[in-house]
Amino acid sequence: DAFALPEGSEVILCPSGSDAEYIPVAIARALIPETGTSRRIVNIVSQLREIGAGTAPAAGGEFFSTHTPLSGALPSERVNGRLAGMDDDMLLSHVDIPARSRDGGVVDVQQRINEELQKAKESNDFPIVHGVFGGKTGLMDKAMPVSTGEGVAEDSLAVIDACQGRFSLKELHHWLSEGSDAIVLITGSKFYQGPPFAGAVIIPPRIASKLREAPAPQP
Repeated sequence: DAFALPEGSEVILCPSGSDAEYIPVAIARALIPETGTSRRIVNIVSQLREIGAGTAPAAGGEFFSTHTPLSGALPSERVNGRLAGMDDDMLLSHVDIPARSRDGGVVDVQQRINEELQKAKESNDFPIVHGVFGGKTGLMDKAMPVSTGEGVAEDSLAVIDACQGRFSLKELHHWLSEGSDAIVLITGSKFYQGPPFAGAVIIPPRIASKLREAPAPQP
């Protein structure tokens, strides 16, 4: 109700923006079944060090903490390891693009993303492409990604990190609309003194419809 989400959207609740990063990987597995065998997912994360510290590890299917909410401390052999079902290099890899160079200058994130997309195309990888709509210091990627393909998200899956909450309803509705079809990550932002353990993944209607028809993704 608060976001006036378009009919057919779905919401997945999760503890944080970092935890939210596991969800697009599972969605990609469900939408593109061949990622389990003949095609690899490559998760392209932008604005490293301007986003949550757990974002990049989680985007690679890794644990981002020494403790989990339900089971407590991880066994020592699992620390810095991957979640079961995401621990295959042939299934998943990730590329982290920093927001700034070592002298503090802003990196041209879009150029780097385009380079990684070209590599993915040549390798027949399935890219998950991130856009950051306001990082820790307010940096915004120049363009937000869209899910591409003749159908919905057949060639790439777009993820918009809007966890800082600096968006309007008009912008959110555009990201979820046909032709954009982007998954949107939101949280109870510390920027707004929001509560901890309050994250969500908003799934646009057309992708939600495909997921309802898809079998559950297998490890």
